[in-house]
Amino acid sequence: MSTLEVNTIAPLSSSSDVTLGGSSKNIKFASGTTVDFSTNSPTITGITQGITMANAWRVTTSFAQTSGQNDITSNWELVDTDNYSGIGSNMSESSGIFTFPSTGIYLITYRNQGRSEGGARAKLGGRIKVTQDNSSYATASLAHSSGSGHLSNFCTFQQIILDVSNTTNIKVKFTSEVDGSAFFDNETGVTYNGVTFLRLGDT
Repeated sequence: MSTLEVNTIAPLSSSSDVTLGGSSKNIKFASGTTVDFSTNSPTITGITQGITMANAWRVTTSFAQTSGQNDITSNWELVDTDNYSGIGSNMSESSGIFTFPSTGIYLITYRNQGRSEGGARAKLGGRIKVTQDNSSYATASLAHSSGSGHLSNFCTFQQIILDVSNTTNIKVKFTSEVDGSAFFDNETGVTYNGVTFLRLGDT
């Protein structure tokens, strides 16, 4: 095996590229070698960057509901307490409809919490709804919890993985759903009903 010792490898004046290795060949580094990409701020392409976006949102105002399912269309805020910090660009929200900042594969987690107000058996939950045409929405996930008695507490969690190939047409919204009389506790400093968005990778 031959050893080539040089200080700098640069392309020929007639080319902008240097090619190392060949088809079905591996480029290996000797034990103890440090590969330093911080010097001179190089541009690196073709390497997965990991999670580039993370967001958490919550509903800030409590509300009562007597029956059926309702879209949660107001009082959403980006979490801003208890040392919260997101990653990358934020989701945008308008009348309860969430728009993604960039294309990608997203993990969406929805937390839905409330309590029954009546003495009869009650069911409480919510849905994650998705549109692929910026118009009609379909239920992608739903979860219910049930119990009986006044002030019975409920909490559900649900997740979906969504391929957001188009940020104009693909959006999500969230519902609350009850069978009976229920109350959804919320406040601005604590997350009761909320959602997190994680961008896992490219579409």
